[in-house]
Amino acid sequence: MKTFYKSVTEALGDELTKALAIALCIILLFTGGYFTGSITSPKADEDTPVVNVPETSQTTTPSTAPTTAPTTAPTVAPSENGNEDATTAPSENKGAMTTAEIVKLYNDSANKVKTNATKVVKNYEDREFNTETLVVPGVLKGLVNTIVPKFMGDDTEPIEYVGTDAIKESFIVPGQDYVSALTEADVVEATCTDNGTEYEIMIKVKDETNPVPGKGVGAAFDVIETGDITSSEYASMLEKFDTNYFNCVLKCKIDKASGNMTWANYMTPLRMDIVANMMGTHNVSAEISFEKDYNIFY
Repeated sequence: MKTFYKSVTEALGDELTKALAIALCIILLFTGGYFTGSITSPKADEDTPVVNVPETSQTTTPSTAPTTAPTTAPTVAPSENGNEDATTAPSENKGAMTTAEIVKLYNDSANKVKTNATKVVKNYEDREFNTETLVVPGVLKGLVNTIVPKFMGDDTEPIEYVGTDAIKESFIVPGQDYVSALTEADVVEATCTDNGTEYEIMIKVKDETNPVPGKGVGAAFDVIETGDITSSEYASMLEKFDTNYFNCVLKCKIDKASGNMTWANYMTPLRMDIVANMMGTHNVSAEISFEKDYNIFY
């Protein structure tokens, strides 16, 4: 951070400009993946083959309006040999699944990834920075096209996470024992398509401001914890630092025979709103999105 800040401020002029650059630095640190694990993730070996991403069905099944949300996510106990199906599939004769059933099916299969999977491959991570909606003091606008591309590169080469420890640390909701703690109340829309051998699930969660891990958006997506910033060395410079997550969608494929999730995709758009108090009050707003795509092996 200090090296990046120095390189930016040295390219600028007066003290006000240097102070305003801090807000942009904070944004670029996030978009570069410093707080989402992408910078510290080990790269795959050069001879690792690219994993083909399966096409996801767009068939939509109407979901039932949420009723009462469970207080905790379903707990999946792995079998003694770690390979048997621990996921409870919905009854075949019930027709369209309810939202509660889809959420449970997703939770069960997702949480098995951190106990049963032997390898997870992140096929890619795509990062988008919306320059059209960017709000920064005029003195910084000219820097955006120069600085953002340098710190907003995508991960286009597959990255392998092999073994339980690596998967726990790097797969969705890094460092936690779970992949999903979603409840029915967190969900705006949920669909499940039965294509014969697989369930194809789509879940869209409710928009949320400043989510935390384990709840709401943070129950199933990697999120930026605003507390990390408001309690940091930059706190005195910030009157406001909000993260607003919107249209967050996950998709996955679940093998019906084993209950294992074999592919997952997470789209996480957000807007950061910052009010910086540095030689005056200044507003900074930026929209970014992260798309992470995975194949899972057992």
